Amino acid sequence: VNAIYTPEESRTADQKDLLWLSGQFARELLKADEYVVGVPVHNLGLPASLKLWVDHTVTPFGPRLDGKRATWIITAGRLYGPGSGNAARNYVEPWLRTLFGRLGVTNMHFILADGTLGTKSGTVDRAAFLAPHIDAIQALFADAMCP
Repeated sequence: VNAIYTPEESRTADQKDLLWLSGQFARELLKADEYVVGVPVHNLGLPASLKLWVDHTVTPFGPRLDGKRATWIITAGRLYGPGSGNAARNYVEPWLRTLFGRLGVTNMHFILADGTLGTKSGTVDRAAFLAPHIDAIQALFADAMCP
């Protein structure tokens, strides 16, 4: 933030490097037509690494992502889906929807793969757990997979 608001002629080498990196992240976003991002739920929120990437990429000056499509695959150990005891604690989807909506993304899809602890403990078969999520992903991209 300091680097953005520091006059160009007064920026340090570190500030220039950070702004270059932020610009690089924004250029990568702008170059893509579509985004597919896996997001684990950590302590009821985004992982720090994703939040740091957002902080470097989303600045008061851009980027605008109008016309882009985003698919978010959210994973969580606990159950956060509708009807679960933790549904009101699903802070990740609304956060992503709000932020990327503000950037201009209106075509967003969310796949919630929650309850992963069951696969770790062995109480839920991994293949059975993954099957509906893989089907949901394939359905979203069915047009792209057809020749």
